[in-house]
Amino acid sequence: MTYPSRELPKFMLRLPEEMKEFIEEQSNKYGASMNSEIIRCIRERMDRVLDPAAHLARLRAEQKRIEREIANLEQDAPR
Repeated sequence: MTYPSRELPKFMLRLPEEMKEFIEEQSNKYGASMNSEIIRCIRERMDRVLDPAAHLARLRAEQKRIEREIANLEQDAPR
C-alpha cells in the first residue's frame, strides 16, 4: 500500500557507515531510493516474523525458480 510521502510519519535513523553503504549500493542497483530500500528490508523482516509460513512458501517458490533457471543454463551450456 502506498501513501503520499507527506502523510507518512518521519523517523530519524542513525546507521553504521557499512550499513549506509550497503543501503546505497542496493538502492543504486535496483534504481530505488534509500528510503524505499530501507522499507523493503524492514518489510521483508516483518514478513518473516509475522507470517513465517507465507515467507517459507515464497522462499520455496524462489528456490524452484532458481532450480529451473539452473536447468535451463545447463541445457544451453556447450558440451
